[in-house]
Amino acid sequence: MWNLREQIAVAAVDEGEFSLASEHIAALQKQFPDSIRVNRIQGMLLEAKGQYAEAIELYDSLLKKDLANVAIMKRKVRQQSPFHCI
Repeated sequence: MWNLREQIAVAAVDEGEFSLASEHIAALQKQFPDSIRVNRIQGMLLEAKGQYAEAIELYDSLLKKDLANVAIMKRKVRQQSPFHCI
C-alpha cells in the first residue's frame, strides 16, 4: 500500500496535481516521519510548484543526514543548474 502511495505522489507531482500529491505525501510522512525518500518527493513537489529555494533548503538538510544520497544530490544539482528550467 505504501509503495502505491509513493507512486501516486510522484505521478501527481509529474502531472501537476499538487493537492493529490500533498495528500499522499502527508500520509507517507505520517507513517515514515524520518524517511529521506518521502522527503525527496516533498522536494520534488516544491520544485514543481516553483519553490526552488525551499527545495534546495530541504535537499541540504537531507544531505546533512546522508551525504552519500545520490538521488538527493542529483535533485540539488539539477536545481542549481542554469538550465534547470529547460
